[in-house]
Amino acid sequence: MKWLTILVYFLTVLDVQAQCDSLLQTANTDSGQIVVQGSMDGSLDTLSPEVYAPYFRYSYLGDSSGSIWTFTEFLLNRHKLYLSNWCMNRILNWDEENGEPLEEWTPNELRNRSTSRTFPIVGGDTLQFYRTLWWIDRLNPSSTSFNRYVNENGLSYSVELIDADDHSRVMLLDTFIIETTTPSKKPCIYSWFPMVSRVSTIIPVAQVSINAYVKINVWTHGTDPLPFVRQDGIKKMLSNYHLSGSAMRNYNDSVEVNINCSGSASCDISVSSSSGPSGLSIGSSFPGNADAFKICTVSGFSVYSSALPLGSNPYFIALNPGLYIVLGLNQGNVVCTRKVIVQ
Repeated sequence: MKWLTILVYFLTVLDVQAQCDSLLQTANTDSGQIVVQGSMDGSLDTLSPEVYAPYFRYSYLGDSSGSIWTFTEFLLNRHKLYLSNWCMNRILNWDEENGEPLEEWTPNELRNRSTSRTFPIVGGDTLQFYRTLWWIDRLNPSSTSFNRYVNENGLSYSVELIDADDHSRVMLLDTFIIETTTPSKKPCIYSWFPMVSRVSTIIPVAQVSINAYVKINVWTHGTDPLPFVRQDGIKKMLSNYHLSGSAMRNYNDSVEVNINCSGSASCDISVSSSSGPSGLSIGSSFPGNADAFKICTVSGFSVYSSALPLGSNPYFIALNPGLYIVLGLNQGNVVCTRKVIVQ
């Protein structure tokens, strides 16, 4: 029964009888299919009347730590997107009788069936979703953990925009990995965004109009991993409320300061952001382990590169607001990275 207790805690299952009716995804407290209130770039205001959105929720239940990842509020501009292969309150890969994970769908089947419905998209559109990443320490299962993580297998995911015609990847929207247990028991995490985030992407203007869908890929890394459990459901669109409150910000900050990737290479490049004007100040210790650096967007596009040392230390580079990855290079090979947000 130990698995069942944890799963109920995580998923708050109200009704395990799945109803595979996609019309349930349009549920609102009013009649009709309203869109969220906000500007056309996708920023959200207070939701009134209440609006609901479908979600996929993934759980991985190890012996000492349990993780839960929820993906919801998929929006194109301000219009809700709906999920494919979705059944209200269905729980996949779970043996209810024995209270343990059971592979009903293979890992590849789970990835291929964790998508949005197809929608048209063109350069300049804003695509976004809301995702929350949590785990518990089973020694203290009544609260969210941020400073102790134990799992013999690494876990990761990616969220992609896929061309519906040839099923090729158009863009990588988000990616995350939490490594196996570290000596300190603190988590080793690589992530573009904080644990609780609304991920928003503006489709490059050069992108021609296509039919596309969003795909969520989850992976386990290691020997004899358990399958991910997925629950489908609908919930209120509360991202604006969550992200404007102190509780979520404090959780994000607590995870960030407790990340401990002891095997990561040190970096002789320092990075700080500026908002007036917008850009980055790059500092370096030379000679060091890097002889050059490159600044990339999270989509992999290079926006600036230079050999080291620079003409001044620090050296300011004007950039548009956004999330960037600064790569330290040695003879063309990446030796370290820095993640930074330009406001």
